[in-house]
Amino acid sequence: MNQTVTDPQPLLFFAWLGLGMISFLSSLLTLLIRPDILMALPAMSPTVIAWTHLFILGWLCSLFFAAGYQLTPVVTLNPLASRWMSRIHFVLHLIGMPTMVVSFYTGRYSLLAMGGSFVVFGFILFAINILLSAGLKSKWNHLSLMWVAGIFWLLVGSGVAMVAVFMRLQLVDSSLFSTVLSMHIHTMTIGFFLMILMAAASKLVPMFMLSPEKPQYGTSIAGLTLNGVLFASYFGFHFMDFRYRTALCIIALIALAAYFSQLVFFAITKRRKWDAGMVLFYGANLTLLPVWWFFYRFHNTTNQSPEDLQMLRSAVFTVTFLTFNGCILGMSQKIVPFMLWHHLYSKHLGKAKVPQTIQLLASWTLWSIAIAYLIATFLFLAAQIWNIPQLIRPATIAMLLGFIFVACNAPTFTSHWRHPQLTPFNKKTY
Repeated sequence: MNQTVTDPQPLLFFAWLGLGMISFLSSLLTLLIRPDILMALPAMSPTVIAWTHLFILGWLCSLFFAAGYQLTPVVTLNPLASRWMSRIHFVLHLIGMPTMVVSFYTGRYSLLAMGGSFVVFGFILFAINILLSAGLKSKWNHLSLMWVAGIFWLLVGSGVAMVAVFMRLQLVDSSLFSTVLSMHIHTMTIGFFLMILMAAASKLVPMFMLSPEKPQYGTSIAGLTLNGVLFASYFGFHFMDFRYRTALCIIALIALAAYFSQLVFFAITKRRKWDAGMVLFYGANLTLLPVWWFFYRFHNTTNQSPEDLQMLRSAVFTVTFLTFNGCILGMSQKIVPFMLWHHLYSKHLGKAKVPQTIQLLASWTLWSIAIAYLIATFLFLAAQIWNIPQLIRPATIAMLLGFIFVACNAPTFTSHWRHPQLTPFNKKTY
């Protein structure tokens, strides 16, 4: 069968989704046992670093890659260049990610180099695949440019991470190592995750809410501004005094304002009622505002004590974790059932009556997931804003409950997979 733009490789998608769900559950259970990971432990302690990479590489990256392989043909209007390359990437990540987490936890940095090499090589295959897909008779627009920019920063951030590992093995000066590590964190968070989030949102939100896709001035301004901030940071952000860092933080706020204006445009021009997935997605995006505030304070307050820096660093990561997690859970209520529907029913269109995508989910779980997440968000934010570490465990329980509600859709999925619900048309219909 010819490879087309609309052929989304559902089995690869569900393989990434399964890896992500296992990692997400593992990270929540770990946080439930050790809530001090987010507030009390030093940022460079083995437990914190291991948990961070379990969550980011295991959950966030897995879901971004799952979506990336499906959305690239949609955003670039080209088929995926290589399916085999995408499958090799999955195997490399499946081996390398757990190896990295274990090596961080045990402090075995020689093992880290091996696991990191697998993960980075997988990143390179992902980038090559996406860039080839975008470059084949590409119909370039602002979204495809942001998509490719996100992949570029993924490679840069991965390269900086490898430099950080080498410096750790060679016991390089701690201040220089901290600078390189900070560059890695900023590049991956802003350059990769945030850039891809903005591009994906600007493509998917109008589809799901039946809003007009154009104009998208807000997305264009946001992408251009964020890329400018990142390039400026690589030319001296970590060596400038706080006044220059303040200026860059303000420019980043302009990017957020432009992105939010685009989301508002989609919301006021929508032709479909709000559902749980979109409420969750929009609510998660709003947490970018406290992320920016903690980020601004971290970079632009002089004479901070080590305790203040620890608190702000923890707050930036925790709220960023809430942002991307909520966006993924919100969009997954749309994308996951569509992938299963496409695999089971798309070939039967016009030949039989098929169920709608919403029927592939247990209806009671939709708002339950959103409510559980919103409760968890409130508790996590309260813990960071008012410095109440005791709230981390109940916040984790609320998020774990949301995960359980997500898992409750498994019986419905399995039922459709094993027994597709097809109703043949009456002959008189033809």
